[in-house]
Amino acid sequence: MAASARHVRCACDAAQATTGAIHSYDLFVADAHQAGSYLKKFGTFTAGDSVRSIFDRQTLGVRAVLDVHEGDLREFPWPADSPIEVLFIDVSKTWALNDFIVREFFPALLPERSIVVQQDYVHPTCPWLAVTMEYLADYFELIDYVPYNSLVYRTRRAVPAELVAGDVVSALADGEKRALMDRAIQRAAARLAPADLVELEAARTLMILQMQGRDAAEHDLARVRATYAASPRLARAAQWVEARLPVSDPP
Repeated sequence: MAASARHVRCACDAAQATTGAIHSYDLFVADAHQAGSYLKKFGTFTAGDSVRSIFDRQTLGVRAVLDVHEGDLREFPWPADSPIEVLFIDVSKTWALNDFIVREFFPALLPERSIVVQQDYVHPTCPWLAVTMEYLADYFELIDYVPYNSLVYRTRRAVPAELVAGDVVSALADGEKRALMDRAIQRAAARLAPADLVELEAARTLMILQMQGRDAAEHDLARVRATYAASPRLARAAQWVEARLPVSDPP
């Protein structure tokens, strides 16, 4: 995408070419998982180390079209008068970040034109993504599915800023979140491979853990294990949930 944008910028005048066509957001700080896995090919890193130098080297050829924002995403509000054609989301790692993304970026999407990629839609640790896209189902059309991870949407209608003001998704009642997640799973069942569907079901279990605690989550996880016993990704999906189970529910 950056390479394509670079070629387009070459046809523009010099003043236009100074503005990045692609905005990129990252903390650029390694966590323990990254340091112990795919960062190894770039050198020795520990949790907390900056990885900005890796990004800069990897994107050197397209630097002219990038506008890089280093730090907490929530410190960079989006200009209300700037439309967004492609929104690739791989930073929505918490309910709070998801609320910010929906509030700041979704109203800037162009009807019948803008594309949204939810990179972590099929991942047990991000249940808010399915809840969000189901909550806004009237505004988006699912157009593609990338196995193991992502769902791709086209914006059908403009998302009203007042609809997504505040902490719109996290503030939903628990019962509404559950209902939206169940509808999202039903919708996804017609499109996703069973191996991916088990991870979305595990995301539901994680949400139940957050809402109702360990006992309810273990009960739901048992349901997932029975339903998807033949899935090659069942163990992986269950591990994401089990790693977050407390020793016991608080009294």
